[in-house]
Amino acid sequence: MIAITHLPQIAAMADSHYLIEKTSDAYSTISRIYPLSEEESVEELARMLGGVEITDAVLGNAREMKKFAKNFKDSSEKKG
Repeated sequence: MIAITHLPQIAAMADSHYLIEKTSDAYSTISRIYPLSEEESVEELARMLGGVEITDAVLGNAREMKKFAKNFKDSSEKKG
């Protein structure tokens, strides 16, 4: 399943993260998709959370969100 979101709370739950980038000129539009490493995923979540200025606090929040999501998914798998 693929989900596209701008909500970091939803994105943190993903098993894999990709960055989708769209560029265009007068003649064409090109979309590119790039897989993100674990750290790039944290940085993208931080950008979604904090906007232009990414502080250590925002990065910490992004890491905590990913950790919470992993723990939640791990506990759900054990129950089910």
